[in-house]
Amino acid sequence: MTDKKTANEAFELLTGWDEIAIKKTWGAEITDLRESPFTFMRALVFVDARRNGAKDPEAKEAALTLTVRELSDYFADDEDEPMPDEPTTEPGKGA
Repeated sequence: MTDKKTANEAFELLTGWDEIAIKKTWGAEITDLRESPFTFMRALVFVDARRNGAKDPEAKEAALTLTVRELSDYFADDEDEPMPDEPTTEPGKGA
């Protein structure tokens, strides 16, 4: 990922074409994959690899070969709310 995004930001940037590719490759809707955080993040890595020119099999291979540590480091950390009672980040505003 050229601009390191959080997993939630990467999720929000998915297109319908990305969703179709995820379902075809991973056998489930991206929203269903959210129940398994590591698989969800691997699907997002898959999309990123596709956007960087990898074919679907190579993109899936790239996602599956990452260790859990590499997978976690792939995405930026979610921003902590400096004042939880007055959220500034979009995820914080939703609560």
